[in-house]
This record gives sequence, C-alpha cells and structure tokens, in this order.
Amino acid sequence: AGKSLPLLEEAGRLAGLPSERAADLEAALPSARLFVYLTDCEGLGSAILLAMSASVPVAASAVGGVPEIVEHERTGLLFSNTPDQVARAVRRLLDDETLAAGCAARARRMIEERFTVPIMVARTGRLYEQVLTCRKPSGTNTARSLTSSICLPADRLQTRDQRPQSHF
Repeated sequence: AGKSLPLLEEAGRLAGLPSERAADLEAALPSARLFVYLTDCEGLGSAILLAMSASVPVAASAVGGVPEIVEHERTGLLFSNTPDQVARAVRRLLDDETLAAGCAARARRMIEERFTVPIMVARTGRLYEQVLTCRKPSGTNTARSLTSSICLPADRLQTRDQRPQSHF
C-alpha cells in the first residue's frame, strides 16, 4: 500500500475526489460506493473478492491474476497503473451508475458461482487429485496440460514418515 499511496492520491486529485484508505475493509465496504485496488503484482486479490461479495463496484490494476477475477466492463474495470487511467476508471464507475450496478451484480454472481468456500475446497481437492494421479483436468483438449507436466508418479510419493527431515 505504501508504494501505491502517491498513485492513489494523484488519481484522486485528477478525478476530483478525496482518496480514503480503510483500516478495516470489511467494516467499510457496506458504505463504499467504489473499491479501487492498486497493486504492482498480485496472485488473486482476496480484497477484490471481498468487495465483490459485498456488491461494491471494483476498479483494479490489470496485473497478475487480477484480470482473472475482474473482467473489464463485465465484473469491474481494469486500468494500467497511471494516475490518469486510475482516475478515468474511478470517474467512469461513479458517473455511470448503470455500468457500476451491472458490474457489481455480475461480480457478486461470479463470487457465488466460483468463489464460495465449498466450491473452492472442492476445486482444490480435484486439482490435488489430478496432480497426484497424473490425470488431465476434465475439458482439457490440448496434448499437454499444466497438470500433466507436474504430476507425480505413484512410486515417487512418500508418506510423511518417509520424507527426509530437515531443520533450519
């Protein structure tokens, strides 16, 4: 958050808005009109998922795994990390209530369909099973998938007691 603070402040100035950082995101979301997520590198963006689950429109940096959950103009807006791009995304969501409401509703639906705890546990379990048994994920039509390139043959599996012990 420290490195992105100047970007947030400059974007807020360009958009004509004060920027606020929430100390307690979960408590702040019910009254939020918009959630802006600035990052240089991100795997998933659990704060984005939290905002989406609260039906708050999202504008986020188009980096790392963020575009996998924020689909531009469908579940939120993506931007490059420049003050003018951030300001433009913020203004667009605040000025276009139809776009903001539509993105928020579609994002909430996506959370309910793909990111609830039971769904994520089931998907993670299936992935582990595929890796351990060297099976391709269902629906894979390529000759080689990520799973097939990292699977572990059964003779290479070790129980906890068989693993070498290391202490650091």
